Amino acid sequence: MQLLDVGPGAEPPGSHRLQHLLSHAKFDHGRAREEIARLVMRELAGQDAALVADETGDAKSSTDCVGAGRQYSGALKGVGLCQVAVHLAAVTETARVVIDRALYLPKDWAADEKRRDAAGVPEEIMLATQPQQAAAMVAGALQLGIDARWFADDEVYSGRELRTQIRAFGLRYAVGVSHTHVVTDGAGRRWQIRQIINKVLPH
Repeated sequence: MQLLDVGPGAEPPGSHRLQHLLSHAKFDHGRAREEIARLVMRELAGQDAALVADETGDAKSSTDCVGAGRQYSGALKGVGLCQVAVHLAAVTETARVVIDRALYLPKDWAADEKRRDAAGVPEEIMLATQPQQAAAMVAGALQLGIDARWFADDEVYSGRELRTQIRAFGLRYAVGVSHTHVVTDGAGRRWQIRQIINKVLPH
């Protein structure tokens, strides 16, 4: 794909070209993401990188937008009508670059064939939880050769299934958990995080 380079003070040969690019041009989004990931891989070569999963919500005024529904969004600071997208970023001490993303499709959207057809949702996009989407993106990044040793996320992605997959990828991880999450100490006793936190923090 060629990019138009416009010098200072110059005007593009036709503004309709930019509008066409934004509104009508077709290109392979999957390939574009892969190329971006490879570029990031080259730029961050030799740096100690971590893969970080997170999501963001965009407020919407209608459920006609693909994936829009009443759901939690940190950006909205609560539950609201929004689209939620899961992002995967490559992070180092000096850089944070988003290398992949996936629109979350709620259950009612995934199961509504008529609405899917009307909105043009591809058949291959099926119901998947946000942790499942994150795991798929991590697998894709590693297959492309991203050199990462760590994975990090917040409480949304702290379930056992994703942690098991991350270990299977050979990555270490640091994940946020609920204060009611249960852990076992060295003596075999089980505690909720809120109960044991004062035992491990310095007084």
